[in-house]
Amino acid sequence: MLRHGGIETPELDAALLLGYLLGLDRAALYAHILDAAPPGISAAFDGLIARRLGRAPVAYLTGTKEFMGLQFAVNPAVLVPRPETELLVEWAVRWLQERSDRTRVVDVGTGSGAIAVALTSMTPYARVLASDISRSALAVARYNARQHGVAGRVTLICGDRLSWLGQAADLILANLPYLTDVQADKTELDAEPRIALAGGGGDGFELYRTLIPQVPARLANSGAFAFEIDPSQAKIAGALCSESFAFASVTMHHDLAGLTRFITVEATPG
Repeated sequence: MLRHGGIETPELDAALLLGYLLGLDRAALYAHILDAAPPGISAAFDGLIARRLGRAPVAYLTGTKEFMGLQFAVNPAVLVPRPETELLVEWAVRWLQERSDRTRVVDVGTGSGAIAVALTSMTPYARVLASDISRSALAVARYNARQHGVAGRVTLICGDRLSWLGQAADLILANLPYLTDVQADKTELDAEPRIALAGGGGDGFELYRTLIPQVPARLANSGAFAFEIDPSQAKIAGALCSESFAFASVTMHHDLAGLTRFITVEATPG
């Protein structure tokens, strides 16, 4: 049904949904694939398949999404964490591990808290100020921080971009909405909050146009700024960073497909 309905990953989605109902991971599911289903499972499975055919994300149907090896609670108030964002987190973790004296991190547009929680879970000395304009999203982030035992090191703030930040940060991370209106209107994205998808300005880059100039004044000496983008925005993003930072090293980072996925700006003494 999923295959005929145009779902891109029908086998994976079906396995995840059935495993969710049975309380089994994929390995256990396949090990018991010939077992009779418990009473009521078939009807519940049919219901989930119907909702998936309606393009509800699997993560919303199960209420969880894996990110950086951790399980995160998600719901329609937040964007489902993407695998490509793990590249940004991995870079940030390496940057912090090489600078154990750098502990103050800001996560702009935290959503489910995936970046902030994963980062603090992997760097026990880091403390993160995680902001979002949505109080509903912050409630999800708060739950995830508690679930992973890092609530004491993740401070959640309702605020727009960096207007709320008064003290310099060692590392500023951002994964703001960056899709164009056309991209955000795709059927597979309809169930996710538009406020977390479309970046505005026609090219999807408007939120970053206002964020990036705010960063230099709020970044500590020799600090760093990293943010995720759509590959089509690489040229304009790089130019804006070079214009906003008087002395900095700007680097484009690529995903597994070779496309520019995030940009890092490392401030250098001027």
